[in-house]
Amino acid sequence: MKLLSLFRRWLYPPITPNIPKYGKGVHALPNPKEHELFDQASNAFIAGERIKGYEYFLLSLTHRSGSKHLTYSIHDNQLTFELLQGAAIIRGVVTDDALDATAIIVNAQELHVALKRRLLEQNFQLTYARFCSQNGVITLKLHLDNATITPQKIFFPLREIALNADFEKEMIAGEFETIALLEYDHLRSLTTKQYAQLHGWMHTWIDQTKKSLIGLLSNDNTGMA
Repeated sequence: MKLLSLFRRWLYPPITPNIPKYGKGVHALPNPKEHELFDQASNAFIAGERIKGYEYFLLSLTHRSGSKHLTYSIHDNQLTFELLQGAAIIRGVVTDDALDATAIIVNAQELHVALKRRLLEQNFQLTYARFCSQNGVITLKLHLDNATITPQKIFFPLREIALNADFEKEMIAGEFETIALLEYDHLRSLTTKQYAQLHGWMHTWIDQTKKSLIGLLSNDNTGMA
């Protein structure tokens, strides 16, 4: 029976879903050469080559899928980059002295006082980035001094600004439909066919998981179930 089953699987291989790779963090789909590039960034910083160090570091964050979520350019000893994280776009400028990054959130004039207060309170929760109001626009800003910079000192601040900018924009879009977000043209809606396929596979996985629980002793495996 086992041989017959193997032959059947070879003759009729199971359909593999064509699911796009995605993740919620800037580090969701690691680069295969991540550790090598991370070490090269560390060596460059030790040697005092800060722009080169940042270049190696940003390369270590590029996704293995080849997506264009992170782009950069170097000109006149200055590195500029753009990082896409969900609904947010983080734009940064790196010099020998510092890194400055900004994510535009929403028009300040359209915000209710309670929402402005929420963003202000968020500044007490954040470690590296800060929400600011400038020229009528709410932004999330990050500033890092490069005097003693290391890859670790870049990763966590960059992760904080990316995830929080994305989260706040999604929250505003979901809870305050009348408020128009700024900078969201990079987002693309799923087609009806794509939605139906992803929704169908999700239910397939749920059914498979439920079937795998059949036979477990309820008293001994409650946490697992």
